[in-house]
Amino acid sequence: MLSQVRQRLPHGAWTGWLEQHVPFNGRTAERAIRLHGLSRSDPKLFARLAPLGVSKADVLITLPRATVEKLLAGRHAVPSTGARKPLVAMSFAELMGVIAALDPGDTGDATATLLGTYRRQIRTLIGTFDALIEHRRAIADEDLVELYDKLLDAAARLAHAFSLDDA
Repeated sequence: MLSQVRQRLPHGAWTGWLEQHVPFNGRTAERAIRLHGLSRSDPKLFARLAPLGVSKADVLITLPRATVEKLLAGRHAVPSTGARKPLVAMSFAELMGVIAALDPGDTGDATATLLGTYRRQIRTLIGTFDALIEHRRAIADEDLVELYDKLLDAAARLAHAFSLDDA
């Protein structure tokens, strides 16, 4: 239905229509349209991906088919926790971690998707930092110190992971 509505709307009207008629954003609508296409072109794969939700299913369709089959077949170690989970039990972030840990030849277009996700999350994080700075006078000093220490720890872990502390 979304793709049909989009085709009928005049140029530039899509975003406004989405805001007025659906409870999700344009990125989710694009994902749903891609998955609808998959439901028509490969209904068996779509049926296996549908229980994962729109975001996870959309990322998986960017991977080579053999990689998708391997991921759907069993439990996988989540790099952030070490827990072994099937895809349906993973959060989107956990799935992205599993994909990031794959051999580069197994990831297809998912690397670009992963990078885009990280960029969006970093922009959100920067916005959170800006809000924290703006509201710092309303936060108790001991709470600010706790937040600051956690941020320094996260920055040190990031520098270590990227070997930036030696650069």
